[in-house]
This record gives sequence, C-alpha cells and structure tokens, in this order.
Amino acid sequence: MQGTYFTNNGTQNERPKDYDGENGDEIQDSEQDNDGRRDVYERDGDDGCEESSPEDVVADSSSEVKEERSENHGSSRDQDPLIESIFALQSAQEALEKELVKIKEISKDISVDDSVSDLHREFLDVEQKLHKTSSDQRVPQGCSSALQSDVVETANRDVETEVEDLFKQKIEVEVEYLAISRMVQKLKAAAGNHITVLEEQKALVSEQTQILDKLGDAENKALMLKKQAEKLENFCEDIASADETLELQNRVCKYSSCFVLQLLLLVIILSVLFQLSPNYVEVVPT
Repeated sequence: MQGTYFTNNGTQNERPKDYDGENGDEIQDSEQDNDGRRDVYERDGDDGCEESSPEDVVADSSSEVKEERSENHGSSRDQDPLIESIFALQSAQEALEKELVKIKEISKDISVDDSVSDLHREFLDVEQKLHKTSSDQRVPQGCSSALQSDVVETANRDVETEVEDLFKQKIEVEVEYLAISRMVQKLKAAAGNHITVLEEQKALVSEQTQILDKLGDAENKALMLKKQAEKLENFCEDIASADETLELQNRVCKYSSCFVLQLLLLVIILSVLFQLSPNYVEVVPT
C-alpha cells in the first residue's frame, strides 16, 4: 500500500504504510520527545507562545520533525499525520488571514452607516469559520497531540487577536458614527438657524423692495406736483402781467378823463369871458 506525506515545501510524496517493530519504537520515541517539548512549551508560558506566530510554530515543528527523521534512519519517508495536521492548520490560518484582510479592505471602502453592521456580520462569519476550523481539525492517529494542541492554541490565539482587533475597529467605527451623527445634528441645527436668518433677510429685502417702490411712487408724484407748480407759476405770471396791463389802462383812462374835464372847464371859462366883455353884442333873433 502506498500513502502520501507532506514535506516542508508542501509537496506530496508516495511512501509505504507498512510499519515494523523498529519503526514503531522510533515513533514512540518521537512521541516521547514531542511530550518533552510540550513540557518545555508549557514551562515557557507566555514568554514564547503568545509572541510566536503560527508560521514560527510550524517552522519549528517542521525543523524538529526533520531532526527526528534524520535520527530515525530514513523514517522521514514514512507518513507523519502531524505534518499533515500542521499544514492543514497553516492553510486554515492563511485562509482566515485572507478573510481578515478582505474585511479590513472592505471596511475602508464602505460608508460609516454600513460599516458597523458589515463589521459585525464579518466578525460573525470569522467566528463561525473559527469554530468550523477548530471542529474540522481532528487529531490523526499516531501524531503528537501535545504539539498539535500547542499549534492549534497558538492559531486560536492569533485568531482571537484578530477578532479583538475587529472588535476594536467596530468600537472605533461606532464612536466615529456617533461623532458624525452628532456633527450632522449640529450641522442641521446650524442649517436651520441659517435658514431662519435667510428667511428674515428675505423678509427684510421684501420690505425694502416695497419701501423702494413707495419711494418711486412718491418721486413720481413729486415730479407731477413740480410740473403742476410750474404751470401754476406760469399762470400766476400771466395773471400778474394782465394786472399790470389793466392798471396801465386804468391810468390812461384816468388821465384822459382828467384832460377832457379840464378841456371842458376851459371852454366854459372862455365862453363866460366872451359874454362878459363890452364888445360883445348880443344877437337877437328876428
């Protein structure tokens, strides 16, 4: 029977699945070595595991597997379910990282109103994928459960870190949304006040327009009154000239009447003088 195994570059090679007693003892020794390494990981605590990434853990575990295979005299060609599980976890971690990068890119492009709901939805999707990945990573038979649990725990911590980052982004977006909503309310209030001021200015402009119209009518009436005044002035001048003419006529009549009266008196006086003179002979009619 032929099986497959994964090397460090991700290629698959064929190998026989038959195990003899010597290889079984070597596998047990490698499992004991892995248990010892797990104890070392547990003693290191937060100093190493929390700061190490899944890629570093995978690289370390793959290098350790290389050393074990070199020590087991050619047993590196045998099937190692631990490597398969490690690469499966690594591929799942890469898929999750790609999803998180897509979420970040999408969160930059969407609007503020949609970002909160989209981030929440993407977070739920990532959480579901995390649970699905955790449930799908079943421990194969004959692999080191301690090292695999460390790798899974490290991957879960990284995913939890990403989830916490998403939570932080969600909170930041919500705060930004609240700030923008308050700013919009303030702008609406300012716009309402500005509209009120504009309406008042419009009313003032309409009043000023009415006043200007009234002033225009008053100016027209003033011009008409001025024309009428000029006409009255001309009429008064005509009346004054007529009065002067009448006065001159009265004077002429007065002087002429005085002259006629004086002439009549002179004639009367002369006739009386002729009658009183001695040389006057009265003519008696016969």
